[in-house]
Amino acid sequence: MEKLRELLRNTQRACVITHRHADLDAYACGVATKELINRLGIDAILIIPEGPPSSDVKSFITKLGINYQGLGNCNETDLIFLVDVSTYAQLNELRNVISNKPVVVIDHHEVRNAIPTVSLIDPSATSCSEIIAQVFRELGV
Repeated sequence: MEKLRELLRNTQRACVITHRHADLDAYACGVATKELINRLGIDAILIIPEGPPSSDVKSFITKLGINYQGLGNCNETDLIFLVDVSTYAQLNELRNVISNKPVVVIDHHEVRNAIPTVSLIDPSATSCSEIIAQVFRELGV
């Protein structure tokens, strides 16, 4: 967790990326990660490759009256968060954006070909959202 704290101290703007066509877990974890970063005083954006999330997510956020988040670009960011992304193939065109930036991976799947700067991976967790909730607690947010 100390390495994450150090990265965040040196970050002004972060980009949170889910896998393409995010399911409920990926979307919730992405929104929560963006919220955590914002609460730490860092500007953050959420990106979902290939546009809107799954129909389950669309239905869920519509019922709750939540505005869709997931558009923008990561070009002007200092730090990348990959949430619920176990391989770069899930990022499509966004693979190029992360090539020269520090990367934090938050996932409940084993990471295959990503080599993150910080790895918050717990295969015993039921979801990516469970892991980000623990990160909130450990960072005192």
